[in-house]
Amino acid sequence: MKRVFLALDLPEHIKRQVELIAISMRDKIRSQECAKAKFVLMKELYHITLHFFGRLTQEQIDYLIHNFDENIDNIKGYEYTAELEKIGFFKGIKHSTPIRVVWIGVKIENFNHIITNTYSIIREFYNIFAKSLSNRTIKKTKQSMDIVPHVTIARVKSVSDLTSFIEIIKQLDKKLRMMNDLAKSFKIPSLVLYESKLTNSGPLYSVIKKWDL
Repeated sequence: MKRVFLALDLPEHIKRQVELIAISMRDKIRSQECAKAKFVLMKELYHITLHFFGRLTQEQIDYLIHNFDENIDNIKGYEYTAELEKIGFFKGIKHSTPIRVVWIGVKIENFNHIITNTYSIIREFYNIFAKSLSNRTIKKTKQSMDIVPHVTIARVKSVSDLTSFIEIIKQLDKKLRMMNDLAKSFKIPSLVLYESKLTNSGPLYSVIKKWDL
């Protein structure tokens, strides 16, 4: 079985921008020793996750590929112009980790069209394979319209100085906005079905199937 997720890819020059922000965050946090975090510094790991399926059999993967092949024209019918919008974070539930994930938000024109069409396929998939998949994974499809398009740049283990950490985020958000003033908007190039392999040094992603948009 393979750990599988669906995502939107980014152009190479945008991945480079994200990488520069992530490196700056790592250096500032290490300098001020205000938190411990795992930083995402490889361009190959940057994407916008739409849905994580978990472990799938080859039969299930083939079914997904077939359905997206059959319906990709419905998704390709729009222009998906985007821009890096802001730096944000997801809150943690532990006192030691008030910030769990730091990300760069992506504003995407016609994003709801992508969500509506991809999740129509995903729900059909779960209807077919419901008996062999966990209820936890299936329930995630009900939250589809709540997706915040983003690229993860850090996963936080603990925070020792929240004030300094928030100030770093504000500084980098300002830097991102300055970079946006110099850069034009970009187009989302493709929809990708990825395999995720967990290793001691972090996850590795490989493309199972890519659909140009």
